Amino acid sequence: CITLSRKAEAGVEYHEAYHRVSLLMLNKEQRQKIYDEFKKSNSAYSKLSNKEIEELLADSFMDYMMQNEEPTWRFKIKQWFIHFNRCLKLFVMVILKIIN
Repeated sequence: CITLSRKAEAGVEYHEAYHRVSLLMLNKEQRQKIYDEFKKSNSAYSKLSNKEIEELLADSFMDYMMQNEEPTWRFKIKQWFIHFNRCLKLFVMVILKIIN
């Protein structure tokens, strides 16, 4: 159960949902691999703690979910396929890292 304050900023439900999925669906080793990959993706992140990275990822997810655009149906379909492709690639990458 996730409890949110009525005083919380808009979008905090997405931020907290990210944490819930990350912390319940991934084990410590899987999360560590994601944090390590995130650190490698940009040298500015290399000194951050895992907790700081977890917060950045949750904030990024919230920002993504809070985009207030009204795109055309063609754009929505195209974006869905782009997003699906990225998710599939990320999923495969995580699975391969877990296996190896």
